[in-house]
Amino acid sequence: FGFCGLAHAGGVPIVAGAFCAGLSLSNFPTRALVNGLVYSVNEFFIIVFFISLGALVQIPSLEILLESLFLTVMIVVVTPLVVGFFAQRAGMTARAGLKSGLLIAQTSEFSIVVVIEGLRLGHIGQAIFSLIVLTTVFTMTLTPFISSDRLLDRLMELAPELGADHPVRERSGHRRRTGGKSPAESAEKY
Repeated sequence: FGFCGLAHAGGVPIVAGAFCAGLSLSNFPTRALVNGLVYSVNEFFIIVFFISLGALVQIPSLEILLESLFLTVMIVVVTPLVVGFFAQRAGMTARAGLKSGLLIAQTSEFSIVVVIEGLRLGHIGQAIFSLIVLTTVFTMTLTPFISSDRLLDRLMELAPELGADHPVRERSGHRRRTGGKSPAESAEKY
């Protein structure tokens, strides 16, 4: 509550204070204890949050619905590719990078919090608000399905050239495949 009070006193949205409080508690060794104590309260407020959110959303027009579906497809397709590319360049296998991308191929509830604040302050209109909320709902609904191992296996079969067990390492500006060996083992070749 202290962070929320500081946020209010500083003229910052209370949500930002709550976010900072959660961030500061996330690294505490007593995190599991705190999570256990506030679990039921958390579940209650999640229900209240989504009910109040539903009250703010208007029935979308066909145009908003189509735009939301387009954004959803873009997020679900582009995010895994971009995350997979950079993860593989950082030394992860293509499979691990693609799996990471599939797991985060969504907009989050935090984006809803930000867009609610934007609507409240008059920075965005009802149409943009509905578009972002619908896209968030669609991507959050799809995430458990698209991050399945079965889909990941299928994607890896479709693109075997990714080299599921061959992370890319960079050394002296040259990209090379390590063949799954440690950097020390693969450095012997160069």
